[in-house]
Amino acid sequence: MTEGASVASETRRRVLEAAEQLGYRPNLMARSLMTQRSHVVALLMGQIRNPFFAEVLGEFNARFRTHGYQTLLQAVSEDFKIEAAVEAALQYQLDGLLMVACSPSVELAARCRRYRLPVVIIDRTGLPDSNQVWIRSEALGRAVAKRLLAERRRRFAVLEGAAGEPLSRRARGFMECVQEAGFTVVMDYGGYYYDSGREAARRLLRGPNPPDALFCVTDLMALASVDVARYETGLRIPEDLSVVGCNDMPICAWPSYSLTTVKLPLREILERSVEMLLAHIEDPTRPAEQALLDCTLVERGTTRPLMRSGSPA
Repeated sequence: MTEGASVASETRRRVLEAAEQLGYRPNLMARSLMTQRSHVVALLMGQIRNPFFAEVLGEFNARFRTHGYQTLLQAVSEDFKIEAAVEAALQYQLDGLLMVACSPSVELAARCRRYRLPVVIIDRTGLPDSNQVWIRSEALGRAVAKRLLAERRRRFAVLEGAAGEPLSRRARGFMECVQEAGFTVVMDYGGYYYDSGREAARRLLRGPNPPDALFCVTDLMALASVDVARYETGLRIPEDLSVVGCNDMPICAWPSYSLTTVKLPLREILERSVEMLLAHIEDPTRPAEQALLDCTLVERGTTRPLMRSGSPA
């Protein structure tokens, strides 16, 4: 019944025909009891409604399938916290666990280690002794700030994710760089998505002294901010306001938005995290690993072009 097994082709044909007639299918859960391998990995994902992470989910599924693994999805949300998601996933016999856009606590990570369950965390936490694929998020935020400072912007704002969560490293890097240059930063929370980002953008842009430079930690909030600026406040982009997003979703390149944004190294994230998890499944005694990846600022029409001297054109 195993693809590629050492068996005569005629024998295999007859066995498969008999199995089809009997309605027989191999029981992978029963097989896992004997082999101690289920070939199932769990994906814990936050922000599942974000189209960027929907793309990430599809890519992870495809890559794990090529290595003979099936994926079990647990979507982390406001009413299904990461602790509950891990608890649900642990009800199955898993070979590994991949966490995307969600932040485990020290206690939760320690629990996974007690279960001897290989875990890889993508760009969310600084937990010691954890396998992690990092993005240079603070450098990302600082690069955005320097780009907007080069435009001689003076009133800065940042749209963060959800209130009550730890400040993201990309927002922290942005704010620190702006403050080092002698300017203040206004912060609001857009909840990562378009609708909630639009409400936050309204609060920022409808005031008597709106920002002239806005950094949003997701593209969806940046797109919402562009729409509020253009259609509700009369602000001109990029003349009155520069907007920068993060992720570089395909819609960012559409002419109607032409959003300046930060492109994440998605291919490298996928490759390194899958390779890392599979390596630790094969050898659970491997020391914890970390991979650190760079991002790229993609300049489009929501920021003012710079002349070579660094001054706005």
